[in-house]
Amino acid sequence: MKQYKALTFEVDLSGLGKEQWIQEELDYDEIAQKLIDELIKVMREKDVDVEASSNLIQSLEPEWQGDEIRIYADYYWKFVDKGVNGLVQNRNSEYSFKFVPASKKHALAMIEWAKFRGMGAITVKEAYQLATSIKLKGIKARNFVAKFQDRIDKIDLL
Repeated sequence: MKQYKALTFEVDLSGLGKEQWIQEELDYDEIAQKLIDELIKVMREKDVDVEASSNLIQSLEPEWQGDEIRIYADYYWKFVDKGVNGLVQNRNSEYSFKFVPASKKHALAMIEWAKFRGMGAITVKEAYQLATSIKLKGIKARNFVAKFQDRIDKIDLL
C-alpha cells in the first residue's frame, strides 16, 4: 500500500505527555486513530462527500516518523482532493484527463459506484458512457486535505 505518495501532516507532539500534571505515556496508535477519525469526518461532510464507494476511506493507513504522521491512501486521493480538468471543462486543477474513451478499469469503477450509490445495476455500455462523461467534464475538487489541516490543531489528542 505505501508505494503511493502519502498525505503528510505535521503534528506537534512536543510537550504532550511531558508536563508534570499529565504524566501519561503518549499512545501513538490512539493519536493516529483520532486523526484518521477526524479526517474521515471531513471526507464525509456534505460539501466534501468523497465517499463514492468508501474505498478511499478504507485505504487510510497511518505511519509515524518521529513527531510527523503520514497518512497513506489509495493513489487517487490527490485527484479527489485537487480535482481533475475534463477534456472540455476546466476545473482549475493541476491534473487533467488526456483522452477519451474511458478505460475498462474506469468503466468497472462506475459499475461499483452505481451499486454503492443505490442506483442498482447499470450496463457496461452505461458505465462507459458515465466514465466518458466524467472524462469530458472532469472531477470537482473536494479540498478535504486543506479542510482537515485547518482542524488539526483543534483535535484533542490526549
